[in-house]
Amino acid sequence: HLLQAPTTRPAFHGHRHRRYSWLRSFIKVSIVLVHYSRPIPPPSSPRQFDIISISISINGIAPNSRSTAMLRSQIEEPPKSLGSLAGGSGDESLPSRRKSSAASKSDGVANGNGFSKEIAKAADAREERKKRRIRKDRARTKKEKPSAASSSSSQGSIVWTVLVIGLIFCMVDVVYIMAKVDKHHTVATNLVESVAERTAQKAAGVVAVPAAVRRGGGGDGGGSDTSNVGKSGDKTPILNLLKEAGVAINPDVDKELYDELPTWDEVVGLYGDKPVIHGLEMCDDFQAHSDPADHFVSTAGTFNSGTNLMAELLIANCHMPARMAKYGAINRGVRWQVPWGKHTPPGDDDFRLTHKTDKDKDIDATNILPAVTIRDPLFWLGSMCKHQYAAHWSHDSDDCPNFSADDDLKAFIQYSDFRKYHDSIVHHWNDFYNEYMNVKFHRLIVRFEDLVFHAKEVTETVCHCAGGEMRRDGRFKYIVNSAKKGKAAHGKIRTGYLDAIVKYGSAAKQYAVFKRRSDLEYVRDNLDTNLVATMGYKMPDVTKFD
Repeated sequence: HLLQAPTTRPAFHGHRHRRYSWLRSFIKVSIVLVHYSRPIPPPSSPRQFDIISISISINGIAPNSRSTAMLRSQIEEPPKSLGSLAGGSGDESLPSRRKSSAASKSDGVANGNGFSKEIAKAADAREERKKRRIRKDRARTKKEKPSAASSSSSQGSIVWTVLVIGLIFCMVDVVYIMAKVDKHHTVATNLVESVAERTAQKAAGVVAVPAAVRRGGGGDGGGSDTSNVGKSGDKTPILNLLKEAGVAINPDVDKELYDELPTWDEVVGLYGDKPVIHGLEMCDDFQAHSDPADHFVSTAGTFNSGTNLMAELLIANCHMPARMAKYGAINRGVRWQVPWGKHTPPGDDDFRLTHKTDKDKDIDATNILPAVTIRDPLFWLGSMCKHQYAAHWSHDSDDCPNFSADDDLKAFIQYSDFRKYHDSIVHHWNDFYNEYMNVKFHRLIVRFEDLVFHAKEVTETVCHCAGGEMRRDGRFKYIVNSAKKGKAAHGKIRTGYLDAIVKYGSAAKQYAVFKRRSDLEYVRDNLDTNLVATMGYKMPDVTKFD
């Protein structure tokens, strides 16, 4: 309003003119600064100097319809204080001062009316532009909504398509890898066997590595030559066997332990120079009697006979390729025990075919090849005195075995579904293994001692007989720590591989459990001589007590 007032107005003469000159300069500079500091409008909107926006910006108020209306009302009715400012100098007369005031008022009203019209036009134009922008925004929003929805749906379709394609490629990769593995497995196996044979030939001066055992075969004593061929009377074959299993012994450092090791002559004197496996003539018939993909290899045997060691050797080194090809790599075809229970006698066919353990409900008993483990009867009796399990007979744990007592020597075994009686605990050993000798179904009977001194050869023979194959990397994994561990462990004593070699390679330890000649004579008189001879064991020598 001050800018629009004429410069010749009386109110701005004299010292009052000088008094308000700084205010006018300040307003001019403010208008210029506000104008050039405003953002440049888009090309679609014309550049124009909006007096209302500038005026309100000077007062620090955001431009809106309410502030515009307030400004319009102030301009149309200027404050009376402006009229008092038009009164002139202090020495003027009162009438002249009133005339000047009236003239100033009339000029101000005239100028105010013109200026208010311009402000009103600018305000209306601004409101109109604002309404136009709102209408354009609404129209644009209506057009963009359908496109946004369609864009979102199309993006979702693209994502799902990519995911499905990726899943298909993953499945194709898995099938391709499995096919390649199966295709080249035979070549890799032959290569590994060839390398093993050449290594054996080079090392023949120290210890001969056993040749790979082929499928099938016949005879009761079957199998290839022992892996522990060496000089008679020394311990080199035993040291080489321990070294192959990852247990190194230095005769100079571990002299006390070295002295406990048996010589190879002692081992051969107890069990012969090769493993004994009964039932190899059944291998071909088992592999051909049904679908090989449904076949299993498993373990059985009475208490303390080495079933856990046999199971762990098979699990660590053997797999059934036909079953894995049909049911997946996780189905290796090796089971911890037979469906009817590994400690249960097999003589009752109805029970064997119908009884199932909790984890074997859907397994056909005829598709199982059990590897039945048997232990030297003298060592076995010593183990039974320590851990009798479900066997019951009259004995004293501090004096066992004791077959010279006046008490009844009869024994019985409490199985889960029935109880079976025997004339003595020695007769239980006879009866259990004679049942497995006389069964009509496929089975193998292996010696526990051969799992200690011929572990690789026996495991290969059992695996191949069932139609399985050994590890694809060509290595053989020994069970160095005790096979009785975790939930499957029995008792407090754990027998490691080294301790087993020391114990079962010594004839002195074979008789250590017996305290009387009469006990040994009872065992000799009641053992089944045919069973003992078939499995390559020797009858007790009672002269040990002479």
